[in-house]
Amino acid sequence: MMKLTLPAAAIATVVIAGLSSSVRSAWGRLCLMNGFASLVLAGVSVENGQPLWPADPAYERALDQAMQWWVGQVIWTTAAYFAAALIIAAALFSLSYWLLHSPQREHRQAQ
Repeated sequence: MMKLTLPAAAIATVVIAGLSSSVRSAWGRLCLMNGFASLVLAGVSVENGQPLWPADPAYERALDQAMQWWVGQVIWTTAAYFAAALIIAAALFSLSYWLLHSPQREHRQAQ
């Protein structure tokens, strides 16, 4: 059932977006489809015996592990993008400084 959910949702998204008369109606229909997909995934989750309810003793541990993984991924991804942005900014700043303050430019301005 889980293997069929993603392709069915993708096909339904394309069909709904294509048949809708406006962006607003497409958005409303896609939100409705999202609700149905969530119900299907919840049903599959219960069927597979995954912890779903707060009364389940494994629920808190599973939720904690999922949040730790997600936060770790977000932090490392953000740090990597930030470091890359700083490196690119430093390279562009150095290049612009070199181009704007080159000895040839100063020599041309003096003449």
